[in-house]
Amino acid sequence: MVLGNARIGPFVRDGHTSANIIRGKGIPTPTPTSLRHFHENMVELWIVIEGELDFFIEGEQLVTGTVGDVVHAPNERWHRATFHGTGWPRDWRLHRAKKEGQVHYFQPDGQETAPSGVRPPRG
Repeated sequence: MVLGNARIGPFVRDGHTSANIIRGKGIPTPTPTSLRHFHENMVELWIVIEGELDFFIEGEQLVTGTVGDVVHAPNERWHRATFHGTGWPRDWRLHRAKKEGQVHYFQPDGQETAPSGVRPPRG
């Protein structure tokens, strides 16, 4: 149980894997230029367990996931997940890092494109 505005950490975490159940209020879908973040050394996977979520993954069309859907963001791709609609959707987020730690790069607030010089390497 979490009281007030307290945050709870992952319910699974070691040096390579973490899992969170996250619930949030639905919001309007952000603009396509809202890239959010990418991971240098890990993939991200979501399982929609309640309501609907919008997923943007670089190079793909916007997807709205519903209960039971599984969405995967490959390593080194800009991505974001936002709660869809007017309710309180919930998802289970899994991260698996290729090496110790989880490396995130975030799009600066108000910046409408990928930051200059902050770009995941392409293989």
